[in-house]
Amino acid sequence: MRVNSLSIKNFRCFNELSLTFSNRVMITGKNGSGKSSVLESLYFIMNGKSFRTTDLNDMIKDDEDYLFVESNYKDDFDWEHNSSFGFDRDGRKKILQNGEAAHRKDIMKAASVVVHSPEDIKIVDGPPSKKRDFLDRAIFLTEKKFYSTVVNYKSYLKQKKILLRNGNKNGLLYLNRAVIPYIEEIVKKRQIIAQNIEKITKKIFEEMSLPLSLKIILPDQDENIEEKLNSKIDKELLKGYSLYGPHLDIIKIIVLNRRGKSISMGEKSLISLILKFAEVQLLNDLGIESLFIGDDIIGFIDATRSDMIFSYCTTMENQFIVSHIDSENKKSNWEYITL
Repeated sequence: MRVNSLSIKNFRCFNELSLTFSNRVMITGKNGSGKSSVLESLYFIMNGKSFRTTDLNDMIKDDEDYLFVESNYKDDFDWEHNSSFGFDRDGRKKILQNGEAAHRKDIMKAASVVVHSPEDIKIVDGPPSKKRDFLDRAIFLTEKKFYSTVVNYKSYLKQKKILLRNGNKNGLLYLNRAVIPYIEEIVKKRQIIAQNIEKITKKIFEEMSLPLSLKIILPDQDENIEEKLNSKIDKELLKGYSLYGPHLDIIKIIVLNRRGKSISMGEKSLISLILKFAEVQLLNDLGIESLFIGDDIIGFIDATRSDMIFSYCTTMENQFIVSHIDSENKKSNWEYITL
């Protein structure tokens, strides 16, 4: 996909701002100039949520009651779209896709976006939830129908919470039987996507001559899921919450350097970025050309590896829109937008 333009109003520090984009864009500026906010607004119009906050009101400019974001872009089939999203502090929302009322999922289906931010270092050294989210997002990008599976599984968890609160054991037995296909699909697709990401990261390491290796470790799938679910019911009734399921899976990402030692902070940041590059390549292999959004793309990475990263980006045909505080050492083949 290709983003042509972006217009925002009352978004974070901006009253109004309109931008157009080429294929490789570097947004620069001093701290607090709004670099991250521009990228956040771009991600927001493509996904209906932020990669920086869970409270959408945080994005509304102080002393304003609403925000508005609009973007023109072409999807994977080269069809042009115009999307707009507005909402106010009272929670009222209006989404338009090509001039017609739309739902968030309509925009998500049309857009393929991979985003990397400084917080993504937690994919490497953070809790298992960050690793689960990373894999699930990668699955969704490759199979948009996976969104329905996740929604159905989350609905199961909500219903289960109610049944646990009411002490309804028979209802839990029925619900556990109904959720099995969703659990099986989530577990199976996580295993497949993890294997594919491992293969791609290995190739990227080799292309960049990086002495690193990566392994994604997932729990084995239980042969009898229903039996496992039901074995937890009595304890769940006592505790009042779920004790088993893919939303609790312990996923590990093991990264070693050539010496077999643990890696540095800079290497963790680099690995998190390469994992996102692997997502991009995974989509490319499926014929889906995604947009890559990178916030402070090389914050903890040294100069030599930074040059390596920018060089690698130029080998891909995808559109890259990234931010970086340094506007002095300009890279060739990049358009610079200074805020």
